[in-house]
Amino acid sequence: MALHTLTITVVNAEDLPRADTFSKSDPFVQVKVGSVIKKTSVKRNDQNPHYGETFHFNITNEKKIDIEVFDDDAVGSDSMGVGKVPIEEPLLKELRKGGAKVNVPLQSKKKGKSAGNVHLIVQGDFDNDGDIRAGTSMPIGFGRVDPRPGGYPDDRDHDRHEHRYPSP
Repeated sequence: MALHTLTITVVNAEDLPRADTFSKSDPFVQVKVGSVIKKTSVKRNDQNPHYGETFHFNITNEKKIDIEVFDDDAVGSDSMGVGKVPIEEPLLKELRKGGAKVNVPLQSKKKGKSAGNVHLIVQGDFDNDGDIRAGTSMPIGFGRVDPRPGGYPDDRDHDRHEHRYPSP
């Protein structure tokens, strides 16, 4: 059973550093799988932005999900923090069960210190025997994004599905 497609929802980011001197940051999240890059919308003046934005990636031999948060400025964008999620066990095991909530700790590129977290929901489609495509299904109540502060999906089995990955 080979992983065919990844569906990644950027739920929110939290505890992002201030990147601007006179105002809060204007963050957006960049998700990269292989050579494909997708970006969330920009959230103005917010150190704890909520996104609820979903992206789809075709998978061949990709081994990781790269996450980078940027501060959007009038002249370019500055990196606020980077993180990665390996596409291997235990993530693959959770994808086979229906999906995983993933906390991605961010590290500052410049200072090498903690730069907050990004919360994702990751789902996968798998090929059975190479010719039948079978999509995974999500348990009831799993995968909905609550737009309120704290906006992390609420289920009774939270700890079983959340994984923390070490910083790069």
